[in-house]
Amino acid sequence: EIIDRDEEEKTRDIARSETTVTCSAMDLDFDNEDILATGNVAMHQPDRLLTAGTAIYTGASKSWEVYGNVIVQDEGDYYEAPSFTYNEDTGEIVAPQGAFFEIKPDEDQQRDFADWFRKRDGDDFNEAEFKELKIFVRGDQMVFDDESDILIITGNADVRYKDVSLNSDKATIYL
Repeated sequence: EIIDRDEEEKTRDIARSETTVTCSAMDLDFDNEDILATGNVAMHQPDRLLTAGTAIYTGASKSWEVYGNVIVQDEGDYYEAPSFTYNEDTGEIVAPQGAFFEIKPDEDQQRDFADWFRKRDGDDFNEAEFKELKIFVRGDQMVFDDESDILIITGNADVRYKDVSLNSDKATIYL
């Protein structure tokens, strides 16, 4: 039972989705619920794809360590990094060696952004363009807390949305 009953609904839905894993080699330790997949790892789910050189799941800590040119495509979002760790209990995703994210704001976020740009741009505001705009984020280290929807970028933080850019040593984004 890798996913507990008290897990967040989103985590349970992802875990229950049909998953196809391809790789050069896979070791499964059913007693400890550990997984080691190596060599051109690809994990496919509906609306989701992860590719990497290696993926390790440790059952005792409910954590994933994925490394080797990691790319995640998740329902319109795109994440790229040398490595990621993900803890299922905390929902924390860490990219300790830097990362690039393209994040599509949800409908509530799109409305909030549209309100701000409508006030700023007045008659020049084009609401239709907000349906497809993404937030582009790059930094030396990124930590995303899935439970509270907070992304912390440390070192060379670069955040861009529409025609607004933020460059700083550290940035915290409340999604």
